[in-house]
Amino acid sequence: MRRINRAENLYGLLLITATAGIATASKAEAAAGVPLGAAFRVDAATGSSGDSPLVARNSVGDFVVVWNGNDGGGTGSHLFARQYFANGTPKRAQFALAATTLAQPALAMDAAGDFVVSWRYNDSAGLHHVAAQQVTAAGVLSGAPIEVATIDGEGAQSVAMDEDGDFIVSWSNIVSTTVPLPISSYSELVLGHSTTRARRYSRNGTTVGLPMLVNLSLTDPVPLIGAYDVTAPSVAMDPDGDFVIAWADRGLLREQVVNARHYGKSGLPLGLAFRVDFPNLPDAELPIVRMAADGSFVIAWSTLHSVGRNSYSGYDVYVKHYSKLGLPRNFGVRASEQVALGGPALALYAAGDIVVAWDNSPSYCCIPSNLMFQLYAADGTARGANTLGTPGDNIGQPAAAADANGNFVLVWNAGDTINARLYSGN
Repeated sequence: MRRINRAENLYGLLLITATAGIATASKAEAAAGVPLGAAFRVDAATGSSGDSPLVARNSVGDFVVVWNGNDGGGTGSHLFARQYFANGTPKRAQFALAATTLAQPALAMDAAGDFVVSWRYNDSAGLHHVAAQQVTAAGVLSGAPIEVATIDGEGAQSVAMDEDGDFIVSWSNIVSTTVPLPISSYSELVLGHSTTRARRYSRNGTTVGLPMLVNLSLTDPVPLIGAYDVTAPSVAMDPDGDFVIAWADRGLLREQVVNARHYGKSGLPLGLAFRVDFPNLPDAELPIVRMAADGSFVIAWSTLHSVGRNSYSGYDVYVKHYSKLGLPRNFGVRASEQVALGGPALALYAAGDIVVAWDNSPSYCCIPSNLMFQLYAADGTARGANTLGTPGDNIGQPAAAADANGNFVLVWNAGDTINARLYSGN
């Protein structure tokens, strides 16, 4: 992938300063969590639609938004991307990354602004594939998509990059056969197995080592009877290439839990897998992990919200901080004061401070109504209270990313449009 030299970086910074004007000064002066301008639409203003937005940002603040959608031209579903300068000025128009039927894209960016997108797709034979596409900071596709893995069951994937552009893709594979029971319409046996794996790549797209086995479900290797599930893993890398993988797993005859494992840049584990969530809460799922420049990391996840032990309505969002040695800095805290409607979005910047966001339901209903976020210091101390990101109806699928100074961008879907807004992190 093309690297950006110091002169190009300087030119980019001068261009941002020239176009931002007063807005650049506002970033330095604004309090934490204050919007740095109005929300803006990312996808084309007419005729297009989109969902499942993702965002990644480098240390100087440049960012890219990726989403599933169509361009209104009758050409079918595509995976789109649009790149921005730090002040929210578009670098160029949206462009298509892939035009195949795909699912669950993932996104990561390096220090130069190059980025990689991974996704899952099915072939005509019914097999599932994990693929990845590298893209330069100039918006040019770097070669053909990379075939990461072929899997024989359902699954999802995640991707992360270090500052030099080396990256890792992690994916899950769930193979199961469901056998209904005559007891009731909700009774069944599940036979099968599930795994979480990962594979490392250099910045030129070549593989580094063999695929890694991260987790083997309790039902492996011999199929047993029991209900289990594995949701999408989440992987994060620090600038030096150390990484953390988190996943949710329902083993034999137990509730679903969130686990994680810490690895060095060599791919060797820095300890055993460990449980992240709390044993006295309902099922945990939808984990997301981010790493800071010093190697510390944060994991956020959702648990089913309980009104009484067996009455659920939405989710509660939790977050937990870890040191660079993988030791917890706190016991984990609930971020959402009300009820979330899905998994959290999470951004972590150089100092270790974070922003966690979610689509919020103040009326305990099942329709997304607004976007909330909460700021935390590196030690897990809350910085203020839950903050309304943007009001509106039918808001959901949030994602977040931050630069080295903590200024962050939130993106979300609202009525099949992709929107974004910049915020101060100072």
